[in-house]
Formats: sequence, C-alpha cells, structure tokens
Amino acid sequence: MKRLLTTLFSLLAIVAVAQFPSTTATVSGYVTQAGTNLAVSGHEIQVAIYSSDSTGIPVVTEVYTNDNGYYHYTGTIESLHGMLTVTTVTCNGEMQSQTFEISANAPNVFVADFYICEMSNCMADFTFYDIDELTYQFINQSIAGEGISYFWSFGDGTFSNEANPVKTYASHGLYEVILTISNVDSTCYSNALQYLNTGADMCTAYFSWYSDPAAGLTVNFQDQSVGNATEWHWDFGDGHYSVEQNPVHTYAEAGFYNVCFTISSADSSCYSYNCELVTVGNNTSCIAQFAYHPSSPEDPNAVQFVDLSYGNLTSWNWSFGDGTGSNEQNPVHYYPTPGVYNACLTIGGPDCQSTWCEQVIVHDSIPECANYFTYVTSGTTVQFTGVQLNNIPTEFMWEFGDGITATGNPVIYNYQVPGIYYVTLMTIDQSGCIAYSAQEVVVGDTMTFNQVYGQVFEDNFPLTNGFVMIFSVESNSSYYPYFDMALVDSLGVYVFPTVPNGIYNILAVPADGSTYLPTYYESTLFWQEATTVNAAQNINPLNILLQNSQGNTTAGPGNITGQINQNTLRSGFISQIIVYLTDSDHNILEFTQVSSNGEFSFSNLAYGTYYIKPELAGVYSEYQQVILTAETNQVDITLTFTGNSILGDPEKTSATTEVIIYPNPASETTRVTWTLVKGKSVSISVYDLSGRHLTNQTHSLKSGQSSVDVPVGELQPGIYLMRIRFEDGFEVAKKIIKN
Repeated sequence: MKRLLTTLFSLLAIVAVAQFPSTTATVSGYVTQAGTNLAVSGHEIQVAIYSSDSTGIPVVTEVYTNDNGYYHYTGTIESLHGMLTVTTVTCNGEMQSQTFEISANAPNVFVADFYICEMSNCMADFTFYDIDELTYQFINQSIAGEGISYFWSFGDGTFSNEANPVKTYASHGLYEVILTISNVDSTCYSNALQYLNTGADMCTAYFSWYSDPAAGLTVNFQDQSVGNATEWHWDFGDGHYSVEQNPVHTYAEAGFYNVCFTISSADSSCYSYNCELVTVGNNTSCIAQFAYHPSSPEDPNAVQFVDLSYGNLTSWNWSFGDGTGSNEQNPVHYYPTPGVYNACLTIGGPDCQSTWCEQVIVHDSIPECANYFTYVTSGTTVQFTGVQLNNIPTEFMWEFGDGITATGNPVIYNYQVPGIYYVTLMTIDQSGCIAYSAQEVVVGDTMTFNQVYGQVFEDNFPLTNGFVMIFSVESNSSYYPYFDMALVDSLGVYVFPTVPNGIYNILAVPADGSTYLPTYYESTLFWQEATTVNAAQNINPLNILLQNSQGNTTAGPGNITGQINQNTLRSGFISQIIVYLTDSDHNILEFTQVSSNGEFSFSNLAYGTYYIKPELAGVYSEYQQVILTAETNQVDITLTFTGNSILGDPEKTSATTEVIIYPNPASETTRVTWTLVKGKSVSISVYDLSGRHLTNQTHSLKSGQSSVDVPVGELQPGIYLMRIRFEDGFEVAKKIIKN
C-alpha cells in the first residue's frame, strides 16, 4: 500500500519558480473506530507536504498513532505557500484524505481526525520491498485468527503458500499480486490485491484537459505523466489521433468521448496508458436515481421514495416491485409485507430517457439510522446537503469521488473538471449508529451517456458470483475500445450506469466454479456471432443466458501452458482475454482467464487432441491444435496479440482477410468469400438458433481468393448461424438472414 500512495502523491508535483524562506506546518489528530469511538493504535498515516515553488515530488512522511490513537507531524517547505495532504487507509482498503493550504501569513496548525470502519478479524493485507532488482520480500499484514492458510498469486503464473514469501521474477514488468487468506471452517475468507512494477524506470500516464466555453468544441490536452516518456500517442475517441505531447483537438460534434493516452520510451523501459471520459460541447442528458427511507416511525412498511435524478425532466414512472406503481415525483408507497423488492424509476424529458432499478429492503422494524443526500450544481461547483433520518446529533463525512474528503453539512465543493463522480456520504450519530449512501453526481452539463443493465442466468437461476464486461465495437486495427466491468449481485443483476453512445458487445463471465461458460448477449460464445447493443436505444434489460460446457474432460497427466505476447495491446486488456480448451471436434470443455502478464494454463488432462482458442471481443483468433501423448505430456504455446488479432504460427494461418458473406439477407443463394495463405479444405454448416444442424458442404480450396455459393432457398425465413471451419481448426461464425 505504501507504494500505491507514493505513486498517488507523485502526481501532485508542481513546477518550481523560485526559492523562499522556510514555512512550517503542523498537523495532528486522532484515529478512532467508527461506531465505537475506540482508539486505533499503530495505524499508519501518510503526510505529503509540498510547496507551490518546489521542484517536483512532495515529501511524503509516514507517522503512526500511539496507544490513544493520536498522531502528530511537523514539516517545512522552502516557500511562502504550499499544500499539506494527510491520507490513511481504512480497514476495507479505501483511502481517506484531507488537504490544507499552507501560507506564511497563517498559523498553519491543522487538525485531521479520521473515523475508520471497525477492524475485521479476517482481513487480508500485505506489503513488500525489493531485496534486489527482481527479488521481493512479501510481508503478510493480515488480520486473522488461528489456523489461517495463505495463498499468494504473484501475477506471473507462480504461487506460494508461505506466510511471508520471497519471490524472484524472471523479467521486469507490471504484476498483479494477490494474497488470499482462509481457514478450514470457512468462517474467514479474504483477499488483497496490489500491483508490483519491477521496472527500474516506472512511468505513469496521466493527463488533464479543459475546454473554454468560448472555444466551442476545441479541447486542450496536457500531459502530466510521471517518468521518462519520450513518445506520446493520443486517441481522441472520434477516430483522430496525435503524437504531440500537449495537443489541441477540435471535435466535429458535441458528445462524450473516451480519450486514451499512451506514453512510452525508446528503450522500452517505459510504457503506460490512461483513459478518461471527456465531455465536449453542451449536450442534454439525464440519469435516473433515487433514495428511499421509512416515511413514518410507526410503520416501517410505508416507504418514502426521493427522486435524485439529473436532467431536464417532465415525467416520472415508478414500479415498486410488488405489482404497483406511481407517476408522482416523490411518492410514498405502502408495502404489504416486509421483504426485498426490486423498485425501478424511469424518467423522461424532451430529449432523454433513463431507468434506474434498486433493491428496496422493507424491514419489520424501523432501522436505527439511515441517510441520503441531494445536490445542486452551478458549473463545476456543487452544494451537497445530507439528510439523517433521526433527530440525534450527527457528524457528516463526504467523499467527493475524486479522492478529496470533507466533513460538515451542507458542504460546497468545487470540482477541477466536469465529469461523473461517485459521491459517498457517511454519517455517525452520537449513539454510534453508522449509515452510508452514495450516488453518481453529474458535474457540468456536457454529459451524453446511457445506462446499460440486465440479469445473468444459469438456466432458470440467476448467476450469483461473476462479472460482466462491456466492449465498444471498433472498426480500426489498433484495438482501443471503450471498456468497463461490473460485478453481478446476488440476483445476477449487473449495471453500467454511464455508457457513452455507441455499439457494444456485452460478455458475462461466471466465477462460481460451475460448468457454465462466458457468454455474450444474448446467448452466444463468440463475439462474431453475438448480438450487439446500441447503448443509445435504451433497450434494457439486456439479459444473458449462460451456455454450458459442450463436453467433459478426462483426468490425466497432461498439461498445456501458454503465453500471449502483446505488441500494440494496451496492458489493461491482456487479463480480459478468455482462453477456451476444446476437444478435437471443437466442443468447449473448460475456460480460463489470462493473467496480467499474458500467461494461461490447463492441467490434469488425459492424452489426446485438443484445441486452444483465445476470445476477446473485437479480436480475431484461431484454434491452435495441441496433441498430448505419453512422450509429450507438457505442451507450451506462444501466441501474439498484434493489431486486432491473436495469432500463433504464421505458417498455420488460414485466412488473411475477413470472411465476407454477400448478399445477406439472401433469398436463394449467398456467397462466402475469403483469401487463403495456402490451400486447405473447408466445411460450411448452417444451424438454426436452437443449434439444430440443417446443411453442410465441404470443399478443397487453393491459395488466394476463393468463393463458395451456399444455397438457402429451402430455409424458412429467419435468422441462422453459418459456421465456416478450416481443416487446421480456424473457424468463423456468422449470422445470416433468410428473406
């Protein structure tokens, strides 16, 4: 965690202009448990002090609380003005921070108290330090009882069960290190993740942007990266690019753009990227959101709903989850019995519509405390007003979604740039009762975005452990899509609240150890045959039915390991690749995810013929044949991600251009065209959407461009799936429409 905080503070560097006499600042405070007010001793506090005239990275000092939970720090700056930031990490891994201005004309004595959640008796945590260039000592700092087991994943395909392991990496890189702790009776299970960069010259891509309202659609971008970058690449999200360090770009139309910034160095010691959503122009949009609370201390079944939506609204449509609804803006609803209800609010205006659904818990008694908040914006300045639902004196603590915190009620906060921020309010009343509420806050009126949500099912039951990924459909070959990930809840529901306009693939991935496979909306296994989603058309809910594995594996001594090397791939996408293991007939047996450094493996396999198939939305890939025998029971595969393709041996590549089907829709015949590196046999099969095999034909083809006519005249009008499979395992699936 120490390295993470140091990296965060390094982004706060300020350019030097002069040297001045020293100015002293002091900060102190108490750290106590929220709810109990007990002192937290030995708790780490990080203090960053820097001046407006200093020459770069601030001085970061670690101090610790004493037995009474008290800490104290005094430091100096060589300037008349500066800043002091105090940061600590709570028991659930979140950061709390407070920032103060330093001035030579002020006393500069600050108080920063922290209330942190009650320490759990099962909480994974660790730190690390380097022994030499590639060797690291990992130190377990978990909170746990007796009989705890440790499992370390070092991000390079190796593991350890030691409490405090020493690990030597084979090469420099960015590794995702995970510590998992557990005990035999399952009363304790927790994990912690940190990123370890072994590169001597680590660099971090970071940028800011601003647009002058008088400049219309022109946006100024400024590189604020840390490290030794010598090359810069900007993707403005509208099909235009720049290699300038600080470009100025004019967009063709107002909108919401995913801007990606990549930095690198000529000696390959630096490579980093960062993507941010940038708003351009004055667009109208809306977000549906709401809060709820008991409307009466005497009757917990009576629920007051509070509209918190954003936008120019003219209609409200409530569905309370019990078969009833309302068109009021802030209705009171009486539920017949306690329970959990799925309430939805749909809002509308002259140019927008949005829906938000949330579980409403109706208790058999009034909760001890609850809160919600409203906000009013003026440009980038926002006034937040919290509401505590009892009359006990209460402390209000805010986290504004950009790392800055504050206390008090109401509070006014000025954001640096327009955007969408996830704001959290925590209240603690004098009885020790803690309540939380949070919502997305739109700052500035330049947002154009959509909400995408749905439910994931395993047969008739919701997926309770897994996640969903959304990828924009891109036409270029550099693979820089908009991407986001959301966990499913206990009812299998996923929500992406702020998705820009565009066309998307949505993939649900189970993590429950079942035999179900990653599945695209609506219910397909590969992106080429998946139904794409237009986010602007508001066709929620987008439900996904997971497909089951298509065969069974037999245990044996065989193992398959692999490495996917990345060329132009952004490093954040390597771990989103799914790798399928199939039998000799391409029936999928199981799957795994690629690690952050490109590794994957399948173990305990019987002898026989298998195929490996990587899958990443928008990326073309081939089946790679693997034969396990008594003489060769361990096979290593190396693949390369280049452009928008994942390829193996170039000599085995079947097609050099995309397979084209035309006409589509077709009435009597459709023609399939492709280009081959060398001659091969190919089979073309047509299936209906239930998977029933309807037609098949096989051809021997020469190298170069080839075409095959496929008759469809005898098919009933509708949608069908065409599978084109080459003899070496390369396969393409396409949807065809029969008129």
